[in-house]
Amino acid sequence: MANDLLAASWIVGWLLAAILVARVFLHRLFGAQLAYIVWLAVPLALVVALLPARFASRPAIEIAAPVQRLAAQGTQLLPPAPVNWLTLAWALGCIGMLLWFWRGHARAGKSLAGPAVVGLWRPAIVVPPDFRERYTAQEQQLILAHEQVHIARRDPLFNAVCALIQCLFWFHPLVHLGARRYRLDQELACDAAVMRSHPDQRRSYADAMLKTQLSSQASLIYCHWQSIHPLKERIMKLQQTAPRAWRKLAGKLVVGVLIGVSGYGAMAAQAGEYQIDLEISAQGKVSTPRVRTQAGETFAIAVDGWHGEFVLKKVNEESMYLTTVIKHDSKIVGKPNLLLKLGEPAKVVIGGASEADTFSLKMTVAAAK
Repeated sequence: MANDLLAASWIVGWLLAAILVARVFLHRLFGAQLAYIVWLAVPLALVVALLPARFASRPAIEIAAPVQRLAAQGTQLLPPAPVNWLTLAWALGCIGMLLWFWRGHARAGKSLAGPAVVGLWRPAIVVPPDFRERYTAQEQQLILAHEQVHIARRDPLFNAVCALIQCLFWFHPLVHLGARRYRLDQELACDAAVMRSHPDQRRSYADAMLKTQLSSQASLIYCHWQSIHPLKERIMKLQQTAPRAWRKLAGKLVVGVLIGVSGYGAMAAQAGEYQIDLEISAQGKVSTPRVRTQAGETFAIAVDGWHGEFVLKKVNEESMYLTTVIKHDSKIVGKPNLLLKLGEPAKVVIGGASEADTFSLKMTVAAAK
């Protein structure tokens, strides 16, 4: 579990670093709306990374080695002994982060005056009591249009996904920095959508921003006009003209490629094929099968009433972690786990009262050629 978590955090870290750099150029070349869409690469990469290795395509396996070297750099620091303690620490951190989010969300919900969009499945717009007095009719229309864009894009639901990722990777500073930039890009994308529909009302839109008292705390998954998002940047972005049709098409292609490459890279990072040479001794008989399998994929061996199920997980460039379930006559007799060095033999022995009740397994794991 801890190895998988560190590998996933390494993938997410590299991806977030790339997005944080790319978003600057995407804003300049293609506008805020396409810069916001590129953040979809993060949950996509996580979903793909969690897929069983058998779903990885052959080209992904072929490019897995260099991608795995990047992912393995984070796991090389992890010794096998404290895995359980690290898993416990991670779980406690997740719970603590979730409670912190829940507390902040509940507080924001009690004090939220709007304008804002609240609710995940049935979002609704909330406005302050003095909404009609504070804002002109034109400003009211623009504010409501902004919140309608949030609803149409299901932004509160995506904000909940963002909060979940922050809980899972509470220890990762780039995740929290990325979350803040993601929320800023979300607001900038909504601003751009409203300006595209109301190109002659930039001044009124900016006035509405200035009339709204800025909050000192983000309300988590709420999409609201009162926010900690940089007001100066939002107002300056209002002057940016919408990209032309050809540039918008080019931007869609670029963003599509970036998202596709991130998902493909995550698939490659969890892929990897290995060759296992076995020497099995059961009931006085010896057999020497050879198995090819992928990291994370279950493979099984059955010999004279003995049945073994095995899963290889990558620890680093030199080591694999093997989980096993050994059964005799359909009953589980052992669950030994091994830390294997690639190219070096390892042995598992399940002893019994007699030779017929003894199972011996010797294996050597190497990267498939």
